[in-house]
Formats: sequence, structure tokens, C-alpha cells
Amino acid sequence: MKRIRNFSLILVAAILYGCVEYENKKFDDVPYVNVNSVELYIGAGAPESRKSLQLVSSPSGKQYVWTSLVPGVATVSQSGLITAVAEGFSEITIASENHTTSVSVRVRKWVPLESFTLGAASLYVNFNQRLRLLVIPEPVDASEVNVKWTSSRPDICPVIDNGWITFWGDEGESAIITATVEGLPPVEKLFKRLKLLDRSTWSFPGTELPRDGNRGTYGFSTSHWSDGGGIASMLDENNGTYWHTAWGSPNSNYPQWFIADLGDEAVIDGVVFRRRQGDARGNIGYWFFTYKEAGDLPTDGSNSPPWFRDDNNTNKMGGVDNWRDYWQQHGSDWPFNPNTDDEQTNYMDEENLPVGRYLLFYFNTNHRGGGNNVMISKFKLYGNYVN
Repeated sequence: MKRIRNFSLILVAAILYGCVEYENKKFDDVPYVNVNSVELYIGAGAPESRKSLQLVSSPSGKQYVWTSLVPGVATVSQSGLITAVAEGFSEITIASENHTTSVSVRVRKWVPLESFTLGAASLYVNFNQRLRLLVIPEPVDASEVNVKWTSSRPDICPVIDNGWITFWGDEGESAIITATVEGLPPVEKLFKRLKLLDRSTWSFPGTELPRDGNRGTYGFSTSHWSDGGGIASMLDENNGTYWHTAWGSPNSNYPQWFIADLGDEAVIDGVVFRRRQGDARGNIGYWFFTYKEAGDLPTDGSNSPPWFRDDNNTNKMGGVDNWRDYWQQHGSDWPFNPNTDDEQTNYMDEENLPVGRYLLFYFNTNHRGGGNNVMISKFKLYGNYVN
């Protein structure tokens, strides 16, 4: 019995060994390649490296049979070199004695890149803000867009290969990110961390003159002094105070305006207004100007500087046409939403930033909201002083 048992064990072991040997022989010639899909191109401008591709098979040293199922689209050599022939789809098979592996092939017409722009990432950034610049090719179906990225200030705004930036600069600092594609002009994008201007030197011309009820001066249209605190309230830190144009002594309506003296010349990045809190009857927009002339704002020592007078000698700049000769307008109708208590910022054109010491904000008749008056709680500016 013992001999029979030993024989049985030997027989089972032999069978198992044979199975293993069979499995090894069965699978030791499975072909492997380094990709499972290929995209190639034909046509003018297509780089040679995109017209063909050498596949790498393993195990190395094995001989396989390479076949293209649609040779009119792509051919393949017995060394694994695939070559594009015409647009379409094909499949490359790699066969051993017992197994077959396949690679899908798509051949497309080469569409050269003619130009590109950078997507509308925010110009103004905060500290430690991270964002990505998107490349928009022209035409949109360009076959290849290989962009190299550089930063003018890698110390505060590094950029990595896929267009991601992180901004670490201080207030007022900026960096230019440049995207370059071989054979095309570079495209630049400016990023800036905004800085609020110090308001300690600001004033409103004309407030030094004796008051005549709530009538205005050469520096502002009207101010209802007993309602909100007067025009200077736009510069304090109390959101409960505000400039309210006159609704009595006398009654007033649009247009309204005020002039701000910054005390020194500044480059303006953005204009910030906050409405009278909780009141949606105010203006829905405004015009913005800087004074064209150098030096101090001329007043002739009176309430009627030359750009302000009209035929009736009234305090209304809209009564004369020549006042615009003294002021440079920036933009057209800047929007303002009277339905929110939040600060609202309008950003200037970065290619043509306003520069000036004296700023005029004009609320025309088309900027009238739900009431007859302008009611502004706070006024600020983003930018940098020239000196």
C-alpha cells in the first residue's frame, strides 16, 4: 500500500509539473508594446516626428508578425515602425505563435497653429493666490500647441509648465508671465496685487468756501450737510455716514458731480464706491475724468473757475460745453449697482491707466437710479502715487 501511495504522489506531482510547463510555454511569447494607441499626422507642416512612430516590443529578441488591418491609413514594418498614409483609423496587430496584441491608430490632417491668446484669468490677484493661464489656440483645432512659460518675477510669481502661477508679491507689486510658441510672437499677461491709496492727503475742492445752504461749489454739485454728514464723509471709516446730494435748500437732481484732490499725482488702477447703506435709490453709474492741465486746479480765487462757468453763472457744469476741454474722460459709463451694500470696484484699462491729481466723477442724467439724488458712503482708489 505504501508503494501505491508513493506512486500516486509522484504521478500527481508529474501532472502538476506538466501543467506548469504547459502554462509557461503557453504564455512566454505574449507580445507587449509600449503604447496601446497612436495618433499620427499627414499634410503640410506636420513634423517628421508626428508622421511616424517606432513601437517598442517586449520581451526583447522575440520575433513577431506586425500587420496593419487598414494599410491605406497606416502601414507598419516588421520592426514596428508605423507610418501615416491617409486620414482615418487602423489597427496594428503584433502576433506571436500563440498570442496577438493590438494598437489602435488614428491618422489626422495636420492643422498648423497660426496664433494664440491667453484666457481671461484675473489681472488682479491676492497674496498666495493660485490660478491657471489657459491657452486659446487659433485655429481651435490646431494639432499641437507647445508653450514655454517664463515669469519676469519668479521670486514673487513663479509659473510651471502647464500655466499655473502662484502670486506671493506685496501690495502694488506685479509680474509679467510670457507664453512662447516657436515661430510665433510671444504673448504676455500682467498680474498685479492691488494697493489702496492712502487717503490721508485727500480733500474735496470748494469745501473751504462759505456754505450757501446745500448748494455746491466748483468742487461738487450739491451736498445736503445735515443728511449723512456731507461730502467729506466719503473719506471716513464709518459706513453709516455718506454724501447725499441736496433734496432741499435747494432741491437738486441729476447731473451731480464731485472733484477729489489726491494731494499728489497717482496712477489709478481701480475706483471703489460703496452706496449709502440699505438705500437702493442711488445712482446706477458714473463718468470718470482726470484734469488735463499740470499744476494746481485753477479756481480764480472764486467759486467759478474757467472750466466751470456757464452763461448763467450757476453751479452746473452741464450748462457749458467747454468744461470737457479741461478734463480727460476714462472709459464711458462705469456701472454701479445700487442694490448692494458691498464695496464695488471698476478696474481701469491696464493699457491706458489714468494718471492725475484731480479726479472728477460725474453722475449724468442717464445714471439716475430710483431717486433724484446720489448717495455714496465711501470712496477709495487702487493705484500708486507717482512720487
